[in-house]
Amino acid sequence: MRQLKFIALIILIVAASGCTNITDGDVEAGKKAFETGDPAYCEKLSDEMGRDICFSTLASKNRDETLCERVKDIKFKDGCYVSLSMIMQEPILCEKISDKTMIAECKDSVERLGKEIVLKAIE
Repeated sequence: MRQLKFIALIILIVAASGCTNITDGDVEAGKKAFETGDPAYCEKLSDEMGRDICFSTLASKNRDETLCERVKDIKFKDGCYVSLSMIMQEPILCEKISDKTMIAECKDSVERLGKEIVLKAIE
C-alpha cells in the first residue's frame, strides 16, 4: 500500500509539472524501481524529470549517493544530497550541493537532527 501511495505521488508531481505524457511503461518502471531498489528501472522512464525523481528517491531508499550523481536537474540533485545527508546523518554529503547557501543550511539541519536523535535516545 505504501508503495502505491509513493508511485501515485511521483505521478502527481510529474503531471503537475506539465509532463503529462506518462505512459503505462513509465508507471510500471517506477513501480519496479521502488519495489526492487534497482536504478536500471529509472533509466526506462521516458521523461528526464521522472528519471531524476526516480534516482533521487532510490538514493534515499538505498542510501546510495552515486544515484544522486545520476540526477540531471541541479535543483533535484541538490535536494537529493540534502535528503540523503539527513537520512544517513552524513554532513559531508552536503558538500556536494551546488548552492553555497544550501550547503550551510544542510549541515545545520543534519547537526540539529543528530542532536534531536541523541536527546531522544537518552530520555
